[in-house]
Order: sequence, then C-alpha cells, then structure tokens
Amino acid sequence: MPSSAQSKFLITVLSLTVFLSGCFKSPSPEVELQELRAQAEERLLQDAKLAFIRADYPEAVLLFNRFVNNHRKSTLALEAQWWLARSYQQSGNLRLALARFQRLAQSSKRHLYRQEARFRAQNLIEVLGLDPVSSHIKGLSVKFQYLPLETEASPGIAHTRLRKGAVLLVDLGCPVHRPSIPHSDGPESEGQNWQNELGQDLDTVIEDAVYAGQAVYLGVSLPCLGLFAPESVGEIPQLHDWSFDPRSQRVGISPYFSLFSSGYQAALRDLLSELSQSKIAGIVFQEDVPLGLRDGLSPIAVKKFENAFDIILNPATLFLRGKPVRASQRAAEDIRDMPMPTYPDVFWKWVGWKSRERLRVMKELVHTIRVQFPHLQFGVEIHPESIHDPVYALAHFSEDWVEMAQAPFDFFVVRFPDLSHPGFQTPSRRWSQSNPRMFQQDVIQRMVDYLEDPQKVWVIQPEQRAHSDLGSVLNRGEAEPMDWPEGVGEILEISPGP
Repeated sequence: MPSSAQSKFLITVLSLTVFLSGCFKSPSPEVELQELRAQAEERLLQDAKLAFIRADYPEAVLLFNRFVNNHRKSTLALEAQWWLARSYQQSGNLRLALARFQRLAQSSKRHLYRQEARFRAQNLIEVLGLDPVSSHIKGLSVKFQYLPLETEASPGIAHTRLRKGAVLLVDLGCPVHRPSIPHSDGPESEGQNWQNELGQDLDTVIEDAVYAGQAVYLGVSLPCLGLFAPESVGEIPQLHDWSFDPRSQRVGISPYFSLFSSGYQAALRDLLSELSQSKIAGIVFQEDVPLGLRDGLSPIAVKKFENAFDIILNPATLFLRGKPVRASQRAAEDIRDMPMPTYPDVFWKWVGWKSRERLRVMKELVHTIRVQFPHLQFGVEIHPESIHDPVYALAHFSEDWVEMAQAPFDFFVVRFPDLSHPGFQTPSRRWSQSNPRMFQQDVIQRMVDYLEDPQKVWVIQPEQRAHSDLGSVLNRGEAEPMDWPEGVGEILEISPGP
C-alpha cells in the first residue's frame, strides 16, 4: 500500500498530466484550415515576389493578380496590390500600374504603401501626360456598329475627342433579334456573320485610341459572341440555346448560343484569345442578352441539371405559378409591397443551377485568358435588381450578386437605363421611378460598401445624359456631379446624332 507521500506524488503527476493534455490539445479543424490558408497565401506571395526579383514580370503579374483576386480579405492583400502595381510598371503597362497605385493611395485602410503609392501615381500621371483634373467621368461607351468614328454616318461621334487617360468602351453588341416564337427547326436571326466586320475597323479604332492615350475595353455579350466567329459556329444547332415560349407551350431553338455547351465554351475561348491579341486594356462581359427567365433550356443544359439533381425537368410545368406572395412576406425591405408569383421548388433549383453554372463558365474564361494575357482586366455587368431585388434578378437574369462579387473580376459595371421605357418595368425599377437619382445612388453605395473599393464600380449612364454633358466631359473631364462615392467611375454612353 503506497505511503501518504507517494499518494500525494501520484496525484500531483496525474493533475499535471491532465493539465498538460489540455494545454497541448489538438487544434480544431477551423484553426487548422486557417493555418493552411495562411501558409498557402504566404507561399503564393513569395512565389510572385521571386518572379519579380528575377525580372519575370508577366509571371509576377499573373501570380500577384491571382493573389489579389483569390485572397481579398487576407492581411497580405495590400502588400500584393503594391507589388502588382510595381510589376505592371516594370513590364511597361504604365496605365494599369497607375490604376493600381491610385487604388492603393485612395484605400480607406491605413497601410504602409499609401504615401509611396500616391507619389508614384503622380509621377506616372506626369510621364503619361494625363489630365490631372480629378473627375468621376471615366470615359465613353460606343457601340461597335457606329464605328469607325470618322464617317459621315456618325457625325455626333466624329468630332468627339476623349481626354488622355480616359476609357473607351467599345460594345460589340448583339447583331441579332430574338424571334417572337422560338420553335423553328434552326436558328432564326436577323443578324449575319460579323467576323469580317471586326477585322481592320476594330484594329484601327484601337490603335488610334491607344495612340491618343486612351485605354480601350471591349464589351462582349457571351450568348452573342458566336456571331463574330467563323460561319461554322453559327450553323451548329447543338451550340445554340433553347427557350420556352409560353404561348405555344413549346421549347425551341434560340438565335443565341448556349453557355452550357462545351463546344461553344471552346469557341468562346478562341474568340476571346483572338480579341485579346489587340492592344486592349480589358474585356467587359456585358448584358446585351441576359440569360432570362425562360432561357437556358438547351438539351445539354437540361441533361446536366437532371444529372446534378437526379430529377426530370418538365418545362411545361416549370413556369406554373401559384398564389402571389406580397413583398412584406418576402422580407424585401427595398421594394414596394408588390405581389410576386411563386414557382415550384424545381424552378428555384433550376434558376440557382443556371446562375452558378453561368458564373463558373465566366470564371473559367477569365482564368484561361489571364494565363495568356496577364495584363488584361475583366469586368462584368450587374443589373440594378441584383442589389435591390436579388430574388427577381436570380430568376430573370441568372444573377447572384453575392457570388459574383466573390468572383475574380477586376470591376463591376452597372447600367441605369431609361426607367420610363416600357421594357424596363421590373418591380425594382417601378419602385425607383419616384426618385431615380436616389435609387441610383443607393445601388452604387451598396455595391461600394460590399466591395470595400469604389474603384471597382463603373456606372454606365444612358445617352440622354451623355448628350447633355458630352461637351464638358470631353473638354474638361467635368459634368453635372452625381453623388457617387469617391473613386467610382462613370461611363457615358453615346450614339450617332447631330
């Protein structure tokens, strides 16, 4: 039998063992995940710095861009942005370097790089000979069919001159009109193959703009871009989308292309790679043709959805609506108390799948093109409804703002059309008609608050505002001020006119 001293010793050892086991307990899965994420971030940043040190600036741009886009909340994000700006500067992409230095200089977060970024930005402005006037006017948007600019057919544009440093957004548009009943045996289109239309005209416009000191961005609508491809692409029915016609209760082929077709995705990669070889600063995925409520029903898309959810999709019952639900019941604080029809559960699975699949395709396209052209920037257009009425935007545009904001886009574009136009009578826009200016400002402020970076937001204003402000914008970089947060860029949309 152990003595009293031995018993005390054993108790002390046991207590110490229990205490130490608590101190050295295995970390939780969440802590381990955070540690692994931090190690991955440090490794990626170190690889990018090594590329910079050995003067492999294209590789450095690619790696720093990857860090900035994939680790926005990281404590190392500002450092990565600084080195990305340095990499752009060393590689000769001075305009992109300027944009990055300005973003660092205007960041709301306190950091070590602010003063140096401000100094370098000022030096680049002097080197590039840019207009130092501070303005929220970023540039102009013009549709491709109005080009070339110097023609009698476009006198309103022929005499415009963008100031140095401005953006020229060339919208390639969608040279096709949706047929009234999409159930033909083949694609119906009032457009034509526009491949030859691009050619020299577009190259000339880009060369002239770059020579004049502007940054050219191409606006593309992905469901339409196949119209600019070789004729064989447009003639393959399997690459086209399908739509449901409520009048005939039939699903038929559409003149637009299906983003869910692997063949069309390959065609998009080739087209975007070809366009990226010109001296453009970036590409904007525009919404000339949204993936609408009744679109996306191509056989291949339906099959993918059915395999994902192990259900059969019947378009005839997909859009059957139930009793309207009032906005107050949907907890939608930002729109008026308007009834919204309900849909079956399979409908919401369908629109959710469409949204995620569409975003996945865009992300893969961005990644593929960035590998070849790491200096390019990518933007995507967002409907105002995505901010004010996300349920409506998900159903009618296959758009989820929260998921898109986390995607690797450099900026987001929002377009405010004429709210009085009968084609734009969505619930959110009907609500906004009482005070459109306040509505616009609220949408932009919400985007800025979520992104925490006003320079990632571009606003496209309709041509009515562009015509009224065009002279002062082009000559002095000034216009009637809008109360956008500092850093938000405004693009004025123009068209030919007297």
